[in-house]
This record gives sequence, structure tokens and C-alpha cells, in this order.
Amino acid sequence: MSIDFLAKAGSGDLTCVPAIESLDGDHVRLVDGRRIPADVVVCATGYNMSFPFFDDPSLQPDAQHRFPLFKRIMQPGVDNLFFMGLAQASPTIVNLAEQQSKLVAGVLTGAYEPPAEDEMRRIIGIDDAASLAQYYQTPRHTIQVDFARYVRDLKKEIATGEKRAQQTPVGAR
Repeated sequence: MSIDFLAKAGSGDLTCVPAIESLDGDHVRLVDGRRIPADVVVCATGYNMSFPFFDDPSLQPDAQHRFPLFKRIMQPGVDNLFFMGLAQASPTIVNLAEQQSKLVAGVLTGAYEPPAEDEMRRIIGIDDAASLAQYYQTPRHTIQVDFARYVRDLKKEIATGEKRAQQTPVGAR
């Protein structure tokens, strides 16, 4: 659930109602018989993560909807492919992608050097265990992150990767 949901519901900015039986102009007819005006109807159908344009099965989430990525951006062993915004956080995807773009820009300019593949995999395990521990064990929550914690961690990793880049000769990257 979005961290904003309870505040919006409590303030009256949104209204939860029983199932909709039918749409009727600018009104909805509910299964309990009420007919109410509606400015917006949000259909929360869930999220199915897939990348049909990739043939490689390793570039797809597994059957439990898990897709382990380093800092929710990079897959170990796959250079120059970045999954921007592939995490669920509040406030918005724009804020998340902006923070992620700092790491990606560093990779593309050479200012940031990612860790070795094995180290990336080790860090993914640690990050996922820490991040996902506070959420329900459901397919929907496999990409959930606490935004503030994620950004703090991402900034630390960018600083560490910048040090790695300074220590790595340009021709070895």
C-alpha cells in the first residue's frame, strides 16, 4: 500500500467504495445499489513485470516475480543495460529515476565503476533481505523500496564506485 493512501483516505481526498457494478455517465453504480458521482475511477489491476523485447530468459523476472538487480538498476554481467525506475517507492517514479540516473551517468562517463559481478550478487542479496523484510512476501512487493533508505544507500554506493573508478586505470574499464 502506498504510504500516502491512509492520509488521502482519512482526509477525504479519495473514497473507497464497494465493487462497481456499472458505469453510468459521470456516475458509477455500485454492487450495494448506490449510484454516486465519480471524478475518477482508478482500476488497480496489479503489476506484471515483463520485458517481451528480450529473448534472454535471464533478462526476465522469475516465477515469483523476483528480478535481482544491483541497486535496482543493473544486472551483474550485463554491461550498459540499465533498468531505470524498476522499483516501487513513494514519492514517485520520477524522484526514484532521478536518483538512479546519478549512478547511470557515472557509469556512462566513467566516473563510477561498479563492483565485480560476484560482489554485485552479494550486495543484491544483502539489499533485498534488508529492503524486503518490512514488506509482505508477495509478488507485488519484490521491487518495493523505502525511498529515503534507498537514496542514502545509493549515494554511499556512488561515492564508493567513484573511488573504485579513480583506482582503476582507464584502459581496464
